[in-house]
Amino acid sequence: MVKITDLPIAESLTGNEVVVLVKDGASHRAPISGLVDAAVAPALATTTIARNQAVAARDVSTGALDAAIAARDAAQVASAAAATARDATTTARDQAMAARDVATTARDAAIAARDAADAASASTAAAVGVEATRAQAAEAALAGAGFITASSLGILPDSATDHTAAINAALTAGKPLLLDGSPTGVYMVSNIVVPNGAVLMGAGRGRAVLRQKAGSTGPVVANATGNDANITIASLTIDGANVGSANIGLDLNFTGTWTSHANTNRFGKGDPRNSVYDVLILNTTGSGMRVQGSGANYFDRIWTMDCGGHGFELLGYDSFYSNLDSGASGKCGFYFGSTFANNRVSNIKAWYSGQSDRSTYGQGLFLDGSFRNQFGPIEVQNSGTTGVYLKVANYNMFGAINVEGPPGYSATFTATSHPLPQAFDGLVLEDSSGNVFPAVLIADRGSSPYSLRYGIVIRKTATGTGTASNNITASIWNKTGNTISLEGSNSQGSNLVWINGGEMRLKQWYVGDTPRYANDTAAATGGLIVGQTYINTATGALTMRLT
Repeated sequence: MVKITDLPIAESLTGNEVVVLVKDGASHRAPISGLVDAAVAPALATTTIARNQAVAARDVSTGALDAAIAARDAAQVASAAAATARDATTTARDQAMAARDVATTARDAAIAARDAADAASASTAAAVGVEATRAQAAEAALAGAGFITASSLGILPDSATDHTAAINAALTAGKPLLLDGSPTGVYMVSNIVVPNGAVLMGAGRGRAVLRQKAGSTGPVVANATGNDANITIASLTIDGANVGSANIGLDLNFTGTWTSHANTNRFGKGDPRNSVYDVLILNTTGSGMRVQGSGANYFDRIWTMDCGGHGFELLGYDSFYSNLDSGASGKCGFYFGSTFANNRVSNIKAWYSGQSDRSTYGQGLFLDGSFRNQFGPIEVQNSGTTGVYLKVANYNMFGAINVEGPPGYSATFTATSHPLPQAFDGLVLEDSSGNVFPAVLIADRGSSPYSLRYGIVIRKTATGTGTASNNITASIWNKTGNTISLEGSNSQGSNLVWINGGEMRLKQWYVGDTPRYANDTAAATGGLIVGQTYINTATGALTMRLT
């Protein structure tokens, strides 16, 4: 190793030389390269080694760092995957819990349903027992009252078996027969015959239905002979099933020989006291109900619907009719024949009459020669022709009458379901006298052109006696023709017609009832000669001329 004291002393410094001060104060100079080579080189070598080692260490550290970063990134990726897995696990857990809750709810509902079913089963069993007990009690009560039930005879409404013979035999046996509808259904029959004194009763219009079987002729239900009495038919439905050509639903003929009421056989056979109530009659090819003959018979709460003939064909006398409804009849809603007399009729309605025949019929009410009857409230709605028609019908007294025309009008008639009316008239009196109409309302509820033609028609036919002495008070609205139409000579003869709304008509009154003055001169003073009478224009007095 070269010592620094061994170096020559430099006299002047150059760029590549270094001055070195030595101990004795003398300076020495030496080339820097030499100095470096001589003094620094070992250190540089050492430094280089250290540096190389440091670089190597750095490289190792960098590798470690890179590995750490890679590990970190991998850890982060793993962490994200773990988080995703965790979230998925949480979601699955939540779904599982929700499914568990649904299952729990379903289980609870099933348990509740089972409990309810058990309770219902117990209740049903109890109810069946109670019902059986009630049925037995009812059977016993009916038996005690003399009734026999159809089901106890094996007559069950299965809509197929022909029960005609069995029902007729039960009625002939004499005990009241109850069609108990057990189970609820239809009794197929051809012709049921109700003998004198028999009772045919159903368990209700919906529970006991007598339906006529195909191929049958004649009425579905009828009485046996013309002088039957004390028949009761109630609480059932008679269904003609559109069988035959003119089959009647309920046909009652009491035209036999009658015993005087004072006879010892009072209220027995030959002294009619029959009753029909709470009965629905439908789908007949003939009239729904026909009644002929005499007797203080009672008919109440009877409906006819979709019958091919008249809804009600009433030809008897001395009976009571109330709460009758005729719907969609082929001919008239109510047809009252020439033998219909001295009856009391109250609260009846006809609607959509004239479904098939409007050439002769189609009226809501047709009094064809009927006389001396009393009618209570009447409603006629949507009739095919006339609302109320009197033909040679005398001395009938009416209560309130409401004739209502339908909206719509048809110039021609086609027999379809509920066809529109052609021109119809509200009230027609043809050769009919002495009738009283204290309150008549006639109106078309549609819009122009109205189907209501004339409000009231007073008519005398060429061979008839004319229409006279009728008393009418009416309100008439929405018509196409006259309020009152007078047809035929002298047809209005002494009818008093009052039209509410300001119009009053008095036609051909009987002057014999007017007062007479002592002489024509006095009667004519200040007056106006009108035919055989004078009207005093000052006082309004009406007097009859003497000459």
